[in-house]
Amino acid sequence: MSKRQTLAARVAASLDLPAAALPLAAELFADLQSLGTSARRAAIWLSGSGVGRRHRVIDLGCGKGAAAIAVARMCGCVVHGVDGHGPFVASAQEAAVTAGVGGRCTFSVGDLRTLKERRAWTAGMMLSVLPALDAAKVMARHVTPGGLVLLDDAVRIPRARQEAWLPGTMAELREQLEHTGYSVVRQHVMSRDEVRRMDASLYRRIAARARLLAQRDARTAKLVREVLQRQREANRLLLGPIRPALMLVQIP
Repeated sequence: MSKRQTLAARVAASLDLPAAALPLAAELFADLQSLGTSARRAAIWLSGSGVGRRHRVIDLGCGKGAAAIAVARMCGCVVHGVDGHGPFVASAQEAAVTAGVGGRCTFSVGDLRTLKERRAWTAGMMLSVLPALDAAKVMARHVTPGGLVLLDDAVRIPRARQEAWLPGTMAELREQLEHTGYSVVRQHVMSRDEVRRMDASLYRRIAARARLLAQRDARTAKLVREVLQRQREANRLLLGPIRPALMLVQIP
């Protein structure tokens, strides 16, 4: 498998898509600017923690740029987003210009695993890409000591029965992060109602696009059926034993 194919596979996995469906991603997610964590919450947290005009923020796995644009608008800082999927980067660049932050919010295509290490960014984000512990280690290679980073993950609700395939609770994840040297400044675990509202909106928009794509040919129809099945399974998990969690973490 070539380096480009490997990157494509990782991008597909981060979007919970079959690898063969990645070329359809731009159309499947055409009606969504934010592909996961609330961009507004991300911007509010960074702004409330003192990130402002003098800061430089890096967003690794920026997707279509919703969080990066929201942070640039609210904080007035410079933000650079990196993503492995070219169509998403193009969409992000266009959205930044439309939002009036094209001069402070830039994007590029890149592989997070081979990105040149530069501890030159004063804050950062990695959302809906890697588990929080892995994401923290990557961000520590790019953000200055003492800098703040936004991470997300899925956590088990405390009352759910502990099973080997389930993630730990928020308390357990926080303990792991702090044991490794990171300080968790702020956290939010989505409620069942928040998840239900988010998933209903996301699924409805993706399903509408999927129905249009399915009319093309039998192969595309099969792919979009798998995409929707994966979405439904993820929704069931997020309304069952696990919940999405957002964390603001300080890099040692």
